[in-house]
Amino acid sequence: MNLFIVDQYPELDEFAPIMHEISSNSEVKAAMMNMYPVQDIKKYDLTNLLINESRIKIINLSSINIKNFLIIVCLKVILLLPKFILFRLNRLWFFLYHKINFLNVEDLKKLIKKEKILSISINGGLALRYKKIFFQACSETNIKLLLYSSGIEMRKNFDVPDYNELYSHHIIISDQASSKNKKYDKVRYKIINLNSARYSFQWLDTLEDINLYKIKNYRIPLVAKDKIKIVIFTRSLFHEEEWKNMESKIRLISNVDVKLRYKPRGDLSPLNINRQNTNQNSSSELINWADIVISHTSSILIEAMMKKKVIFFPDYLLQDKKYIKGKNDLKFEKYLFEDYSCVININSLSEMLTNIENSLGKIEIWNKTCLKGQQNFLKEIFGDAFLDKNIVKDYLNFYSKIEDKKI
Repeated sequence: MNLFIVDQYPELDEFAPIMHEISSNSEVKAAMMNMYPVQDIKKYDLTNLLINESRIKIINLSSINIKNFLIIVCLKVILLLPKFILFRLNRLWFFLYHKINFLNVEDLKKLIKKEKILSISINGGLALRYKKIFFQACSETNIKLLLYSSGIEMRKNFDVPDYNELYSHHIIISDQASSKNKKYDKVRYKIINLNSARYSFQWLDTLEDINLYKIKNYRIPLVAKDKIKIVIFTRSLFHEEEWKNMESKIRLISNVDVKLRYKPRGDLSPLNINRQNTNQNSSSELINWADIVISHTSSILIEAMMKKKVIFFPDYLLQDKKYIKGKNDLKFEKYLFEDYSCVININSLSEMLTNIENSLGKIEIWNKTCLKGQQNFLKEIFGDAFLDKNIVKDYLNFYSKIEDKKI
């Protein structure tokens, strides 16, 4: 058994293709444990896909110890309260996420023995207190603790953090940032580049089974009666009011349909009041639906490029401190994709609005203009073989070696 740890939707999104592959196609099995019970991941279509098709096992925190059982029972009662009360409980959600330990070393060791766990996979964004618990328990039971890097780094001037030697292996999805950095020279043997399962063509095809909007049904708008469909993906670096302002201005343009999608990480509220609630379309669906994707630096850009979508990159948000949270001056921040003609660079909100107003008939032209640049950029990030290689099979082979004790 190989256990995958999630605590918010981004971890579920990252690990899903790996769990799906290793549980669907071999005797290697996967289990998943959610470290933040305020958000019930079983309500996501993605989780149901994993349970029904891949037959992965869900390990509930309530089964770990009596304390967890009592906390989660109380939590279920609280979640029955009216929404206007739940909206006022942000301090409770913060406390449960940042302060409560639902796991200790001894409980984890018992779980490892009971479920015959051979490896535990965690994301770099997992809370440090949990990382220490997983490290100690894995060390004492002599099983693998695997660290996955968070997201895809696209900044040119990004300095990777110091590598922590506590993990058995560090799984990366791109050589661009981590594996070429001299900080990692002493532990180079622990770094394994398996490429991105989440953005592989194999997984994107699998997601089509649960997507309401399917890429095969997409049609470029060509006549005046066709609405221009636009999706905006936020970046938490910038003030929320600016994204709302962008949406409201675009909505004033005639014959345009626009959807605003907030980044899921950081919103700790229950799913029934969460901005990323399960009634919304997934990011993958929205990219399928849209004619134009508006996003700043985000892994969203990768999927949009793979689906040959027109991308408006609002560079102007970096050029003025009024848009940026905190006191950071980021106007000199540079990105890898700037070396390729793969996005439409937007220098002001007025320029964006003008482009949208005049976009009918230009979508196909923009697509053709950016296509080669997008393909070259993807090869730069993931390597020449990424577009043709069966990426998820590499993960199956890796975990099969763990099962066979060859790693």
